[in-house]
Amino acid sequence: GMGYGCCILNHHQPSHLPFQSLDNKSIINHFIKHSEHENELSSRVSKKVSKMIIKYCGNDLISISPPSVTINSIDDNSIGIQISKNNNDSKSKSKSKSLLTTGYKIEYKALANGRVPDQGESKWDIIQIPTTKQSYEYIITELEPCTNYLIKVSSRNQYRKYGASSNVISCKTNGKEWRFDTITTKYEYCVDINKKEFELKDIAYITAGYSFGFESGIHEFKMKCNEYIREDTLLVIGIFADHFHFDETWIGNHDDTHYYYSALGGIYTGYDSKIKRFISWKRNQVITMILNCNNWTLSFDQGNRATIIKIEKNKKYYPFVSGISNDRTKFEIIEK
Repeated sequence: GMGYGCCILNHHQPSHLPFQSLDNKSIINHFIKHSEHENELSSRVSKKVSKMIIKYCGNDLISISPPSVTINSIDDNSIGIQISKNNNDSKSKSKSKSLLTTGYKIEYKALANGRVPDQGESKWDIIQIPTTKQSYEYIITELEPCTNYLIKVSSRNQYRKYGASSNVISCKTNGKEWRFDTITTKYEYCVDINKKEFELKDIAYITAGYSFGFESGIHEFKMKCNEYIREDTLLVIGIFADHFHFDETWIGNHDDTHYYYSALGGIYTGYDSKIKRFISWKRNQVITMILNCNNWTLSFDQGNRATIIKIEKNKKYYPFVSGISNDRTKFEIIEK
């Protein structure tokens, strides 16, 4: 076995290979065909043959330049990219050998909370694509919504050797359509399979929300509730910062910044401190909550009435609904 490009003889190969009976091209093709390791030469190969192989195969085998990469499409769980071969690489620096693009290697990884991961913290996922096309479209799938990703691509030549990678590009998957994908521990059965409906099936404080937080841009969340509002109704919609409220306790006890709109009316913050008056909910009335991370405001709209408050800046906020009921109250997310 031999290294891609810089060729070596595998230590398990027999030492009596009849190099003398082969011409230079046959020897080189043998090493390329069986190459597996890089950057060393077997002691069984004569110095003369070694120098000849390095001279013939050296850096020319990896001189193929990086392709150009652009973003074609972005969805909640996928990113489409366009890969184009660099036309300057039709020939290697060596006059005797042409380099052909026979494939691409796509590498991608998610950023940790919007920052560049420390070295070794996150590994690149790799996709290898055999193709001789000058231009190639590919969709990276099974990604997380509302997540930043880094992407780079390198070309492969006919010797199965990859060149340097392209410049790293970054983009963020979509994910503004919220859903109930996180819920108070042990109450997962209260959310439907599509994670668009949340029903209070037990008499307990239960919170359901979206697992992806927002710290930039403007985001709209719509929902309605089938509950008749009475004096003892404890139902809210709002946002909390830093982490999800998994405890089976009232949302007012959340230990970080939070704001919510109560079914009985009014906008509240920590420990049930009322910060603004507002009308109560109506049964099956669509409530629109808008989180604006550009000017750090939160607004609630009931169609013909709306209100807005200022919120703490530079936080990552998660939308949620929460409450306790003995009437199997149901929250439903409304699609835009």
